[in-house]
Amino acid sequence: MRPRLSFTSIFKQVYIKAQIKRCGTVLFFLMLGLFSGALTVELGLRLVGYGCVSYLGYGPLQNALGIPEIGYGGRPYVEGIQSREGFSQLKLNRLGFHDIEHSPVKSPQTKRIAVFGNSFTMCAQVPTDACYVQQLETALNTCLKNEKVETVNYGVDGYSLEQSFLLLQKVLTENQPDLILLQVVLYPFNNELDTGSRKAPDIRFTQDGQPIVEAPFLHRTDYKMRASWIYTLFQKVSDHFRLLQYLNEYRRVAFVGKAKEQPEASDPVSRTHYWQTRFEVLEGLVKMTRAKGVPLFIVLTPAGGETETGDEPDIEKDGAIKWHEATARLNVPVLDVRKEFHAKSLADKTYYFGYGHESGQGHLNVYGNAVFANLLSSKLCPVLLTKGD
Repeated sequence: MRPRLSFTSIFKQVYIKAQIKRCGTVLFFLMLGLFSGALTVELGLRLVGYGCVSYLGYGPLQNALGIPEIGYGGRPYVEGIQSREGFSQLKLNRLGFHDIEHSPVKSPQTKRIAVFGNSFTMCAQVPTDACYVQQLETALNTCLKNEKVETVNYGVDGYSLEQSFLLLQKVLTENQPDLILLQVVLYPFNNELDTGSRKAPDIRFTQDGQPIVEAPFLHRTDYKMRASWIYTLFQKVSDHFRLLQYLNEYRRVAFVGKAKEQPEASDPVSRTHYWQTRFEVLEGLVKMTRAKGVPLFIVLTPAGGETETGDEPDIEKDGAIKWHEATARLNVPVLDVRKEFHAKSLADKTYYFGYGHESGQGHLNVYGNAVFANLLSSKLCPVLLTKGD
């Protein structure tokens, strides 16, 4: 016979069950409230048109370049709203570049121009067909008439010269370019001087010119976290949810703001080393392209400050002089349209950089990309006509 439970025992059992049921009810409504709140915010963000898709992929799980030492690249097939600067519907191709799809094998009747660079060339701030790389194709085809030109955009946000070197090495082998345009910056960014936060490889060369690539950032904890399968999954899920995109962008801005609080790397030795390594890598690029018989042109980019005043900042003047001296020594042609770009901006009284309150800063807007493409075409077209004769 089962022993009879005391009144106290019965009370405890009933009380515990009631508490469990109550906790379950509270948890259910709490989760329902959180879900409803998140859904409301998601719908609100979509209603106002907000989006900030993550378009850079770290490590082999997130990009399709197949070059581990390069660190990162664009995420293949990403499509969504870009709102970090301006507003654009961003769409990347199967390799993660801001461009249409291109066949690895080019048409025999087509002259293929491969364009390399950083965010200036990636043009994430404008639609694909508004980028200067695509507009350059249109301008050159109009100029050449009897010869078809195809431009291919290999620009990636934040790429250093070393990363462009590794990418160009792959493209020369696999994609048959007839001509290379390499867009460079006129001064080092702080993250390029800070080896602690730099997510780019170092390249040095042996006496016989062979590149030795070192990528110490691959072993850093912050990089491993960004390249992990967990963050990869988060990126893929966030592609479909604006709230997650907002939270990820808030995290990024907070991190950037914290980094800006740190003192800038202004040590002259750091800048001296920066320029020394730039030109060593440039020399390696020149040797590599000449070995393949592919002409290389260096493209100097105009800077945002030039649309605001008549004076170019000293740091940009100094950088331009350094590039001209280095390319002259290596006998590499330079496409430098900074003066013409500035003059047209003043004549048109139009900001070619920035968006809204960022006018005069940031990257080229739609108007700036169009002007830059036409000016580059005016310099490049006569060269191509001469080579075609």
